[in-house]
Amino acid sequence: MSGSVRKIYDAATAAPEEHSVILLAHNGPTGLGSRIDDICGRDWVAGGGDHGDPDLEQAISDLQRETGVSIPLVVFGHMHKSLAYGGGLRKMIAFGANNQTIYLNGAVVPRVKPAEAMSPSTISTSERDELQESASVGPMSRAFTTVDLFDGTVEKISEVWVLVSGAQAELEEETVLYKRPREHM
Repeated sequence: MSGSVRKIYDAATAAPEEHSVILLAHNGPTGLGSRIDDICGRDWVAGGGDHGDPDLEQAISDLQRETGVSIPLVVFGHMHKSLAYGGGLRKMIAFGANNQTIYLNGAVVPRVKPAEAMSPSTISTSERDELQESASVGPMSRAFTTVDLFDGTVEKISEVWVLVSGAQAELEEETVLYKRPREHM
């Protein structure tokens, strides 16, 4: 664990001073909750539990305590949005101390569905039929998680479904998970 903490720490501190650091990990850090629906909560055992990675938590803690490195965003997956056994949906965003770091779980599964599986559809049946005729496999809806950053600050996070058919793509659905509040003037 200590070797992993050191690698994360060294990589983050090697970033140029004027840059913010975005950490990308397979799983999120420990410390974000232990309820079944928490961002890294265990949903496959009764009572839940924290399934985050302790090395990532330690590296983030050390970076925030010992350096001036800005970490506005930690992105990971592994813990699926849909909970086990039909138990609802997981929280996909958590906030660190003083809201300086946003933790984002991007594990929307499945990521690709036949367009018909999406409901409600934003295109008409006739438009969908035209798309199916023009593509050999038919139109597919693909899930993405998007992040808008400006000057090292997270402005907006959305889960989006994009309808893809052949060379055509269009936004089918957007769910805003976070939008930075504007300061009052």
